[in-house]
Amino acid sequence: MSSNETARYITQCLNMSLDLSGETSYTNSFKVKVLKNGFLFIPHLPASYIIDNDLYQRIYKIANSALYPLKSLLKQSTVYLVATNEEDFGNKRAFYYPWTGISRRLTITD
Repeated sequence: MSSNETARYITQCLNMSLDLSGETSYTNSFKVKVLKNGFLFIPHLPASYIIDNDLYQRIYKIANSALYPLKSLLKQSTVYLVATNEEDFGNKRAFYYPWTGISRRLTITD
């Protein structure tokens, strides 16, 4: 899957599963940007939802299961907040979700 397809897929999953009091990507409340080693959830502030650890973990739960078996998200203990290079100040921060390939069980043949 290309980066654009992955971003659309994650956005669609979040629109359907994430309860943000009616706010979705269709209302320009957030966007998803795919990077080489993870993806960004970029909220558009001000927003009616709270940007906190609870939101970060809910997005993680949705995206982690949705992306399997393409990618495995790396679990963070708290919010991984990064600065973006967006022009609009309302989009200058994002949740970062690092990922890796799918871990495989090591099998040793004797």
